[in-house]
Amino acid sequence: MAKIDRLTTLIYLTLLVNLLDIVLHVAIGQPEALRIISNTFIIISGALILVNTIYRMLFVTSLVLYIILNTLHVLLEGAGLLGAVLIATTVLTGVIIIRRRAA
Repeated sequence: MAKIDRLTTLIYLTLLVNLLDIVLHVAIGQPEALRIISNTFIIISGALILVNTIYRMLFVTSLVLYIILNTLHVLLEGAGLLGAVLIATTVLTGVIIIRRRAA
């Protein structure tokens, strides 16, 4: 059985957090377009970076768009504690993924 390295685990964690965020918004009947779009960027680019590291710049771009869209969402609508934790987790793991993939 292949051993999964820590970086791959972080990418999977990021994908899981963003999928969970989408599912929670839809399940509670509050689908927020800006958040769901930003989550989708991260999910797609995260899945692609797992396939090949040439998608690193796509992931960087997606993370920047994620930050912009979520900042706009927080400014317009605010964010609860769970939303803040999910956003912070994605940003922190995203930065670690970018820094580690560059090395």
